[in-house]
Amino acid sequence: MRYIPVDTEAMTFVAMGGAKPKIKDPRTGEVRVTEDGRTLYTVVLMAIRDDEGEQVKVTVAASEPPVFRAGMPLRVEGLEAFGWETKDGKHGIAFRAASITPLATSVKGAA
Repeated sequence: MRYIPVDTEAMTFVAMGGAKPKIKDPRTGEVRVTEDGRTLYTVVLMAIRDDEGEQVKVTVAASEPPVFRAGMPLRVEGLEAFGWETKDGKHGIAFRAASITPLATSVKGAA
C-alpha cells in the first residue's frame, strides 16, 4: 500500500468531537491495535486552508485515549493519505497521522 505524505504547514485543524477506538470485531467489541499494542483511534477533524474547510477522518495510534473536544485546535503530524478498495468495488481515500495533539493554549496571566 502506498502512503502519500500530506503537507499540513498551511492548514489548521479543529476537532469535530472526541477520538473513538476503531472496532475490529463489532460482535465482540474488540478494538484494533498496532503490532506494538497501541490502540487505533478515529478522529474526525475539520481541515481548514484558505478559509475553506473539509471534514476528514484520521486514524492515529495511541497508548492512552486521546482527549479532544469539539472545537479544540489540534496539531496533526505525519499526515498521510492512501487509497483503498473493497472486494465489492467500494473505494476512497483514507488518512492516518503519526500523532494528533491539542495545540498549546495561552496561559492566563502570562505577559
